[in-house]
Amino acid sequence: LCLQAVAKDPQCAGAYYVLGLIAFDKELDPAVAKERFAKAVEHAPDDVPSRMRYSEALDETGDLKGAIEQLKAGLALAPESAEAHNNLGTALARSGRLAEAITEFEKAVELSDGRPDLLALLGHAYALDGDRQRAEEVLVKLAEASKNRYVPAWDMALIHLALGDTEDAFYWLGAAAQERA
Repeated sequence: LCLQAVAKDPQCAGAYYVLGLIAFDKELDPAVAKERFAKAVEHAPDDVPSRMRYSEALDETGDLKGAIEQLKAGLALAPESAEAHNNLGTALARSGRLAEAITEFEKAVELSDGRPDLLALLGHAYALDGDRQRAEEVLVKLAEASKNRYVPAWDMALIHLALGDTEDAFYWLGAAAQERA
């Protein structure tokens, strides 16, 4: 149906978006997905989900710089999106820009009201940046949060791994395996 929609209207951004999802998630072909998401963004430049998925496809095909550009453009359209800040933080961290990544992770945590998975990524970034104290503060926050909500063991393991706390990391990885997290 999407191919028919594109044939009838070559500027149908929604059809390109769905075709991109199919290529990325079902066919596991990020190169084709990149082309389709690029068309979706071209025809609907204000569509944040298209930009987010386009950034994923760019990243998967080796264009981390392009992915960061798309994430920044998406964030400009949705500055209150915790996911957009988190995605940009992740890309910045992967590119070695930890100070910028930490800023994005902090905003994501703030906007999400302390969502544990986002808090764990922040703690991980603190640890990678050498800020052991702040990383350990995040571990305390996650432990406290776990009293009232589910906090995956993987979230704890991630920070311990970055801190180099091997024994604690293996403990939490074992717990994560038990959870199948």
